[in-house]
Amino acid sequence: MSETRPPWVVAEDWVSVLAGQHPERVDIPFIGTFVQGHIDRTGDSYRSLQKRSGNRVHHSTWERLAKNTIKEFPEPRTVRKIAETLSLSETIVVLSIAKTLGLEVSLSTGPNIPIPSGAEALDERQRRVIWDTIMAFLPPVTEAQARASARRQVRGSSDAQDD
Repeated sequence: MSETRPPWVVAEDWVSVLAGQHPERVDIPFIGTFVQGHIDRTGDSYRSLQKRSGNRVHHSTWERLAKNTIKEFPEPRTVRKIAETLSLSETIVVLSIAKTLGLEVSLSTGPNIPIPSGAEALDERQRRVIWDTIMAFLPPVTEAQARASARRQVRGSSDAQDD
């Protein structure tokens, strides 16, 4: 579980989307991928991340996040500060922490799929433009295809509840 996916591996998920393969699900990286990517890009230390988070996330927590050695889910306000400090959505932070803790998670492709390390600084409008650009190159989805996809998703979630 301590394995961190390098940023270029995370980017490979996007290459398949951009190449028109459009996977139904994108693997969520461990939280350490995002923390270490931020550190590599900015030169921040764990203590400077603590400062950037308004001292809400202790430097030792940042280190555990970067090394994927956390043992439990942080409190919601801590998740918010992690997301804010790393310029990520709370959804991505929650899912990547869940994966780090050993839960099986992936994300249906959509406007909030993870982006390559270094692109976290894009604002929501810029992310939407990228998403719309990708969608412009994909074949249109018919109403019947959309209904079939929705049925598969409902079946998948009801199967998971039966476990």
